[in-house]
Amino acid sequence: MGKIERFTVEIRGEPRIIRVYLPNDLNKRYPVLYMHDGHNLFDIEASYGKAVWDVHTTLDAIETQYQKNIIVVGIDCHPQKRCTEYSPWERKNNPLVKDDLGGGGEEYVNWIVTTLKPLIDERYPTLPDETSLAGSSMGGLISLYAGYRYPKIFKAVGCFSSAFWFSSKEIFAFVKKNHVPKIRVYLDAGKKESNKLFYRIRYANDTIRMGKLLRKLGTTDLKVEIDKNGIHHESAWRKRFTLFIRWLLKIA
Repeated sequence: MGKIERFTVEIRGEPRIIRVYLPNDLNKRYPVLYMHDGHNLFDIEASYGKAVWDVHTTLDAIETQYQKNIIVVGIDCHPQKRCTEYSPWERKNNPLVKDDLGGGGEEYVNWIVTTLKPLIDERYPTLPDETSLAGSSMGGLISLYAGYRYPKIFKAVGCFSSAFWFSSKEIFAFVKKNHVPKIRVYLDAGKKESNKLFYRIRYANDTIRMGKLLRKLGTTDLKVEIDKNGIHHESAWRKRFTLFIRWLLKIA
C-alpha cells in the first residue's frame, strides 16, 4: 500500500499544502502526476464537500493488479482565488465570484515548473522527464493551458469536466497557436454537469469541440470520454480517474 506525505511550501509568499502519494516501493523511480485541488484527492477531512477522488485507493489497486504506479503531487488551491489561479485570462463579470476573475494562471503554472517540480524531483524517486498534469473544472482548463505552455515539461494532461467556458475564446485560440502533436491529452465531461442548462450543455459540448480541434490539429494520443450520467462532483471524477490512469500508464 502506498502512503501520503504532506508538507507546506510558499507561493507568492503564502503557505500552500502539498499532498504527495508515494508507491510502496521507493527503490524504483516513477513518473509524476501533478494535480490541482489537492485537498480533494485523498483527505475527506480537508475536502470542500466531504467527498474525495480516492486517488490513493485507485493507485493501490492498479499497482496490485498491473504492477505499475505513479507518484501523485496534489496542490491545494488558493482558498479565495481559485479561478484567478486556474486561468491565465481574466473574465470580467465572473458569475461565480466577483473578485476572483482569473489572470493568475501563468504565474501559477510557472511556479509549478520552476519551484515545485525541482523540489519534488529532489525529494522523491521521480522520473523527471515523465511528468503529467491533471485537474477538474477550472483545474482542467489550467492543465490544458500548462501542457501547451510548457510542452517540454508535461508529456500528458488530464482534463476532467473542464470549465473551458470561463475563457473559451482564449483557450481555443491558445491551443490552435501552440499545439504540439506529441502531447497526450485526456478529455472528459458528463451530460449532467449542472442544473443550469447553459453550463450543462457547455461542459460536454466544449469538451467535444476541443477534442475535434485536437484531432484536426494532429494530436497523436487523444482520449475523449463523455459520461451520460456524469455530474460535476468528486464522485464522478473518482470513477473516471481509473479510466484516466489506465490511459496514462498505457494499461490495455
